[in-house]
Amino acid sequence: MTEDQYLTIERAAQSKSEFHDGQMDAMAGGSPNHAFLSAKMTALLDRQVPPGCRTFSSDMRILVSATGLYTYADCGVVCGELQLSSDQRDVLLNPVLIAEVLTPSTEAYDRGKKFESYRTIQSLREYLLVGCPRVTDSVLSSSCNYGEDGSLAPDPDSARRTAGVLAKAESSGQ
Repeated sequence: MTEDQYLTIERAAQSKSEFHDGQMDAMAGGSPNHAFLSAKMTALLDRQVPPGCRTFSSDMRILVSATGLYTYADCGVVCGELQLSSDQRDVLLNPVLIAEVLTPSTEAYDRGKKFESYRTIQSLREYLLVGCPRVTDSVLSSSCNYGEDGSLAPDPDSARRTAGVLAKAESSGQ
């Protein structure tokens, strides 16, 4: 399947799918807790972003240009001018922050392959992961530190750091 075929199908679909390496994969529906955390996270980020930055919900499609991944984050932030990929203006290229609500079925993917793909987005500064059903957050920088065992290392000062990253991104116009 080509990117154009995916986008044609996806724009008409009632459910969301990711696209990578010629494969279109349906995204699982979220639980009530997942939906609640996603909405709360979007609202909290929206209150914290500096002028010139905007939050987006899981309805915004993201293209990771370097890897060809089309996906939807639970929420995110863009600072400065939106960079959109298509004539439909519905594919975002320049998030500075991407946030995901982790579930048992998505955690390995969100921390692994998806994060590796996201790391190639030049504008991305932070990757925020919120645990579900437990509400523990961690921020993984796009230039993330890895633990001694090779696993991704959370940032214990995630809230302060995220606010600082957003302020810096806004001032640099990203």
